Amino acid sequence: MGLFSLLDALIGRPLADLLQELGMPAEMIAAVTGVSSSPNAFSTLYSLCLACESGDMPMIEKHSRTLGLSPQTISALSVDAITWSEALCAESGMPR
Repeated sequence: MGLFSLLDALIGRPLADLLQELGMPAEMIAAVTGVSSSPNAFSTLYSLCLACESGDMPMIEKHSRTLGLSPQTISALSVDAITWSEALCAESGMPR
């Protein structure tokens, strides 16, 4: 979900339209675009992504409890995601 959060800036089209064209579930589109009125698994995951990006430990702990994951697991998954995205950028020649 974090990868799609800036897709509109890259493509120059509304994010909701792009995500819908990609076949994303409505709940995921609502979470990423910020129009979700009630919490769901996607909105919790997206909030967790944002908390990880900003290093907000209280929110990371809150969301990890909601999801039934330890903060250590979240940290390991975050490192894995960063490593994967750096490798993807390196393979494609994109600057990091």
